[in-house]
Amino acid sequence: MSLLKKNNSSQAHTSRRPQLVSWGLLLAALGMMVYGATRGEVQVLFKKAIYICMECIGLG
Repeated sequence: MSLLKKNNSSQAHTSRRPQLVSWGLLLAALGMMVYGATRGEVQVLFKKAIYICMECIGLG
């Protein structure tokens, strides 16, 4: 019986680690997006998107 409990606790530990890594990466990505938005990168991105779309349509 003690083997079953020990095995279950080790499985819980191994399944928690990837979840923590995923949450950490998500928080890092959100932080970088907020940082880029505060630097004014959103306007640059939209300008580039408009120019690309104009060229694809053939208007530019």
